[in-house]
Amino acid sequence: MSLQHTMRDALFAARSIGFVMSENLHRRHLEPTQRAACALRARDLYDQRAKERQVRKSQNSVQEDLPEKNQQARDEVGKVFGVSGGLVEHVKRITTTESRS
Repeated sequence: MSLQHTMRDALFAARSIGFVMSENLHRRHLEPTQRAACALRARDLYDQRAKERQVRKSQNSVQEDLPEKNQQARDEVGKVFGVSGGLVEHVKRITTTESRS
């Protein structure tokens, strides 16, 4: 599987999650921490996209049309789920600490 094919799949998956969440998240009565926990589960796709952008940036290829160039993956996924990137990171730290116990 080529890098370009993998990047296209990751982009499609991340955009699909964004679309599904924008259409359905408002139907759920979730607290911000619950939305952040959902965002944490989707974060892997956004992290993968960020890594691929870093690889692509070094190859001088066309950049993706992102709203903010220097936005971190945690901030992107947080925006989709309606929470801050910091809250997504906080939930990640909590779940990581609990899994070690």
